Order: sequence, then structure tokens, then C-alpha cells
Amino acid sequence: RPLLWDANIECTRLCALFFAEMDFQKGWSLRWQYAVGAVSGADSLAGSGDDYARLRNWRNLHFMSKIRETALLLKWAPVVFSRSNGTGGTGQLYVELGIGLFHFAPSAYAGDHLIALAPLHTEGRYLSDGNKFTPYPLTQANLPMGLGLQVDCNARWQLNLELQYRILFTDYLDDVSTQYPGKEYFEKYLGGEALRTTLYWSDRRKKTESPSAYNSATKRGNPRRNDGYGTLTVQLAYVLNRKK
Repeated sequence: RPLLWDANIECTRLCALFFAEMDFQKGWSLRWQYAVGAVSGADSLAGSGDDYARLRNWRNLHFMSKIRETALLLKWAPVVFSRSNGTGGTGQLYVELGIGLFHFAPSAYAGDHLIALAPLHTEGRYLSDGNKFTPYPLTQANLPMGLGLQVDCNARWQLNLELQYRILFTDYLDDVSTQYPGKEYFEKYLGGEALRTTLYWSDRRKKTESPSAYNSATKRGNPRRNDGYGTLTVQLAYVLNRKK
């Protein structure tokens, strides 16, 4: 589902965000930020209430990806809260939109350690030309957008509560997008341990002992909708050069 409607609390992970901001006009400011964290997901969290949930459980995929990003955002505060006696502003509601660059690396747990999924070509991309490179770029652009509440603690310190969502131009944040290539396809380009490893991580459906489980042209993901991720942060800011 779009935006954060498909978020699972069980997959929430801690993040850290650092920023510097410059006010250039009343209600407008420019922000640079750097964020680090991780996103994750698992089909086992889909429950069992409907056909979609049962399909997700049968697919049996999970992932974890560390995220590093930097972004430049334009921030606008349409609502400013003032003191009742008119002695100055005490806070504001704001919205923001920008452009960023992020790095990700989808992985899956193999016991107590992580295995990188992108180099395995789990959906067969870039195997036909003999290349062994990552099948999709791990550093890409994104479009961060957000809204927040800013409160002045005093003349020097501010406290922000901010929700940000990132629109992505990739569907491979979780290494899942199109369809299962099929065992026959992988056998054309891989062999030995590389073939066994790629087959296992490409098709983790629960009934993989059945030969039909490796049939090609079976839906693995939804390429018509790109991935995305978001953050909810509490921010403490020190204000420079503020006039009373």
C-alpha cells in the first residue's frame, strides 16, 4: 500500500538525523540533513486474515537494509503560534520538500548473520550478459517530504517533532520487484554453490520441495509501485544569531 499505510510497528528501527538550517525569509528556511538507520520487513508479519496475507506468508521473504542518506529541503511554516501577549513566536507547524541521495543494501538473515541479496541476482537481472555486477544501483536519488511541529523552548533551543517520507525511484529496496526467474534460467548462467545459493535466496516459498515451486513467470513482487520509507524523529536544535 502507498506511503506509510503498509508500515509494521514490529519492523520499526532506531535512526539518527543531523541537520543544519538557515532562515532566509519569514516562514521559509533551507535545511541540509544527514540520516542513518535501517528498514526491514517480513512476510511472516502479514497475518492470516485474507488471501493476500496467506500469499505473503507462503512467499516467505524477509529483508533488512541499512540506510544512509543526505538531503536538501525547502521548509515552509504556514502556521505560527504566538504568545498571547504578542511578545514573540513560540512555535510553528511546517511542511518541507526536497531532494536527496541515499545508499541501501538489502540483506537477509542466514542464521545469526546477514547475507547481501543484490549481488545474488535473485530475479535474474544482468545474468544474461555475463556480468557479475550488482543488478541495480545501491545509491540513488529520493524525494523527501515531511511535516512537523516546532516549539521554542527558549531563545536558543528548539524542539521538533517531525514525520518524513521518502519517495523512491526504485522497487528494489527489499530486493523484490518482478517475478521468479525459474530454476532453468539460473542453470544457464550459474553452477555449483553459486547456483544453490541463488536458488535458495531467490525462491523461499514454503513448498519449495515441489518442482513446480521453481516455475518461471510466477509473480514475486509488484513492479508497478516503487518502494518507500519514512522516519519519525524528535529533534533538538540550537539557534544561532537570534534576535530578541
